[in-house]
Amino acid sequence: MSNNFLDGKPFVVTEEHLKLPWAGKGRIAFSCGFCPRQFELGDTVRWVYVESAPNTFVCTEHDGPDVAERFREHWLTVIRPILDRWA
Repeated sequence: MSNNFLDGKPFVVTEEHLKLPWAGKGRIAFSCGFCPRQFELGDTVRWVYVESAPNTFVCTEHDGPDVAERFREHWLTVIRPILDRWA
């Protein structure tokens, strides 16, 4: 398997993807950036480059042409403040 997911195109999750480090203990890191969905074999997902926020994977339900902007806003207004309180 190559790193073709970095091209930002949707891909179908294979067994090989599930064995990669992001799919480690509990596969928590291999989940949608918007919802708690953990990706499973056969799911269609997309890796999204996000400027000024962490890059993320998204499920088909949350994908769209403005997904990077929506995730940046989600990160800055929801996730980051929670992480800052835990720091």
